[in-house]
Amino acid sequence: GMLAALTAIGLVLAKYKLYVLPFSLNNALLVIPFFTAGYLLRKPLVESDTVYHSKKGWILLGILPLAAFTIWRYPWICELGKHTEISYLTYPAIHWFYTIPFIEIALWLGISLLIGKNRPLEWLGRNTLPILAFHPPISRILTYAAGLLWGIGKTEIHGAWGYSMLLAAASISCCIPLVYLWNRACPGIIAFLFRGKEQPKDVLS
Repeated sequence: GMLAALTAIGLVLAKYKLYVLPFSLNNALLVIPFFTAGYLLRKPLVESDTVYHSKKGWILLGILPLAAFTIWRYPWICELGKHTEISYLTYPAIHWFYTIPFIEIALWLGISLLIGKNRPLEWLGRNTLPILAFHPPISRILTYAAGLLWGIGKTEIHGAWGYSMLLAAASISCCIPLVYLWNRACPGIIAFLFRGKEQPKDVLS
């Protein structure tokens, strides 16, 4: 109930462009449903190989209509994406703002279940948060470079499946060394920030 209320507050603030909250909290309120879904799906959906193999047919049957919808409506989905800008509190109709992402999440979740164990995908899953932090500026730099070098504009890149996939692959590739450095530095940064914060020990113990 509380999460739904916070999401509703975020939608109202976005509707009237009320940038009243600090630290990008306006934006955070809008994406609460996605982080909630991620938290709820944090545990494995399939507990054993036996159950996994018995459900592969159902998984495939489930993702086929999702894949067909995505391929059929891809230009329209891209058009919705052009009108969605979380940083500027801009989004299309609320039902599409949440429905389309969850359809695509379900599609890729089903594909990941069909693939099973895959070390590169597992690495991406473990490092989702730093990738989310690094990829927006990298994506913007690559988009700008594409326009400068080859005359391919932002609208053309985001509206074409091939260009979008190339941009995603290039952005993630550029994130890999940054994520590696972050993982090496993060423990030291946390230790530095919280140095001396330990609770004092009981002198009588």
